[in-house]
Amino acid sequence: MRGIIGYLPDLPLLYENLTVLDTLKIFARAWSLKFDQTKAFEILDGYGLRVFGHHRIKTLSRVQQQRLSLLCALLHNPRVLLLDEPFTGLDVEARDFLREKIAALEEAGKTMVITSHDLRDVEKLCDTVAIIVEGKIVSQRKLSTANEASPLTRREIEILKLLAISKSNPEIAEELRISEETVKSHIKRIFRKLGFKSRTEAGTYFWQRD
Repeated sequence: MRGIIGYLPDLPLLYENLTVLDTLKIFARAWSLKFDQTKAFEILDGYGLRVFGHHRIKTLSRVQQQRLSLLCALLHNPRVLLLDEPFTGLDVEARDFLREKIAALEEAGKTMVITSHDLRDVEKLCDTVAIIVEGKIVSQRKLSTANEASPLTRREIEILKLLAISKSNPEIAEELRISEETVKSHIKRIFRKLGFKSRTEAGTYFWQRD
């Protein structure tokens, strides 16, 4: 069971005196995965952590530690992900980043269980919401259109703007300082949310919105 489950605690549980790369090495070893430093830097790039590879954990911000914790939870490609109060203490940009990652995981077929005291967080991401009191479910309801109706994040709007001026994926990646793979993932979600079939449609929508 442990092999198919990933866990993101409410507070990062990382070894403060280790570097980011050493942390990935430990988690890779724990899951009997082969560690490749070049591949590790590519993965870190998708979490905005590439430049911090040789930095010690204690020098990272709360947001950066949260991103690394999520990466460690996903390193062994689990089928089920448990997220405990994942939005606590995060700023707007960090919350958007986490929502985007969760949406991408949902698209990849992962099952996620999110605990939160703020229903606004889970209603935007989950298809079922349950209220638990003293360990018992006292209310439960399905949100069949939760994901489809979710608004564009700030990052998705930035990408939509660049699509509207005919920027290529490499150009978008360079301008926003993210990987091309991340750009492709964002574009896929934008198309799914708004029903686009082409980049031309996305550009037309941007210039006609509002």
